[in-house]
Amino acid sequence: MALKHRISLRIAIAAIPLLLSSLCSAQEAPYRAALKDYLEASNAMGSFGTAIDQMIGMQREEHSDLPPEFWDSLGKEMRLSIDDLVDMLAPVYERHLSIEDLQAVTTFYRSPSGSKFAEASPVVMQESMAVGAEWGSKLGERIMKRIQEEGR
Repeated sequence: MALKHRISLRIAIAAIPLLLSSLCSAQEAPYRAALKDYLEASNAMGSFGTAIDQMIGMQREEHSDLPPEFWDSLGKEMRLSIDDLVDMLAPVYERHLSIEDLQAVTTFYRSPSGSKFAEASPVVMQESMAVGAEWGSKLGERIMKRIQEEGR
């Protein structure tokens, strides 16, 4: 085989993974966009931002010697990482929900009831965690009591 043909063959073989990768990316883009739309409509994106702000706030208290510019820059940098989180979440959601499912849920979150639900969810979740902790504590006491009774 002539050198020119071998080089062309090697280039073609090397290009196959790139072509497959771009095809996969093209198929993932609509799902990722639907996921991001859902996360925005459900207020999850806002919650991600709040979590970042809280983490930085705690560190800022511990490292008060650092200038405000550092914290502003860090906050902007960390908020950019939310796109990385969306990329990481996409395969998880895609294993369990179709793009049509995401779009339907997004439509709900864009409705007045869905919008209210999204707005109330963080507070409801926080209060529910406290209730769940109380329930879990009582349940643990009941279990221990039954174990002790059985152990007699």
